Amino acid sequence: MSDVIVVIGAGGSVGVACVEALLRQGERILATGRDLALLQVRLAHLTSESLRLAELDVLSSAPWPAAVRACSRFIQCAGPSFRLSDRLIAKVLAHCPSPGIFIDAGGDGAAIKRWHKPLAAAGWLGIMGAGIQPGLVGVAIRVLAARFPRTDLLRLSSFAGGLQHLTPAGLAEYLQAVHARTGYPGMYWQQGEWRRVVEIPPFPACFPASARAHPYVDEEAALAAKELSLFSLCSFNVTDSAEITYLLNEIMVTGRIPDSASQRTADAVAAQSPWFCLSAEGIDEEDKADVRRTILTCVDSYQVTGAVAAWAMINVKSQSHLLPGASWFSQRPQSLAIWQQWHSQPPAGVEIVWQYPQTQMLCEEGEI
Repeated sequence: MSDVIVVIGAGGSVGVACVEALLRQGERILATGRDLALLQVRLAHLTSESLRLAELDVLSSAPWPAAVRACSRFIQCAGPSFRLSDRLIAKVLAHCPSPGIFIDAGGDGAAIKRWHKPLAAAGWLGIMGAGIQPGLVGVAIRVLAARFPRTDLLRLSSFAGGLQHLTPAGLAEYLQAVHARTGYPGMYWQQGEWRRVVEIPPFPACFPASARAHPYVDEEAALAAKELSLFSLCSFNVTDSAEITYLLNEIMVTGRIPDSASQRTADAVAAQSPWFCLSAEGIDEEDKADVRRTILTCVDSYQVTGAVAAWAMINVKSQSHLLPGASWFSQRPQSLAIWQQWHSQPPAGVEIVWQYPQTQMLCEEGEI
């Protein structure tokens, strides 16, 4: 089988970033999209002998090109994933006989449950949620928890979001999450029970005063809380635009995405500088002075999602001992290495920092 990596949806914001990240690592890529002319425009800035383009309409019943069927490594960047990933995995298993790797920048728990056994039976490894959220939010929770002696005494909180243009696919994913109730809006986890959030804590200093928090534990974070036996977990989605907040509330109430949605989010972002921040903080219940934080900041969350998906593929490639089947990206212990790697060698535009009590910070520096 070919060692070429097929990037599906390579003309989108996440797909372009994924292709760029793979090329920087010297990988050979077959970038696909349903509109070849548009794909050529979106990737015109990339001139490399390691990059080829192919037209591939995920929703079409037409046979896949032979070059695609010859591959065993796929990264799914097209959205919304809940409409496309099932079809893609089914076609991969039907048309690509040799075992391989399927990475999805999106995905949800239902897809993992649905496809775990079929992928395992065919010898395929499926990794879902290789992005920011899902993805790095779950990674940050697990990486931070690993720095404490006892997770059952760990009170953990996370804030993630910012001011970003919301793509049509992103809005569709939001609406799907609301309808499918895949997470826990307005709730937090404490000692094995879900409880109602009655007070939003102060924002971490990395967020601007204009930011607004909305309590929401998504299913990936909820799984981490249960697997780690955390004492408590509070998670918050963050927005920084009254217009975008109003739009999301409108979508949630009406159950539909207005035709003006994409333009409204673009206008909201155009008036300000876009930003994204992910902060996770842990407090030891026995030693309240033991407060540790890790923070990721970037300008473009779509670019980072593409880079995460590329990192997952490159690093999984050498891990032949991994058992086949489907799981969250953040659920695999090997995936936590991305946080330390990006802490010391981050992609362009990304910064990860750690904050400890002063005595522990000196100890950590000495250990390094």
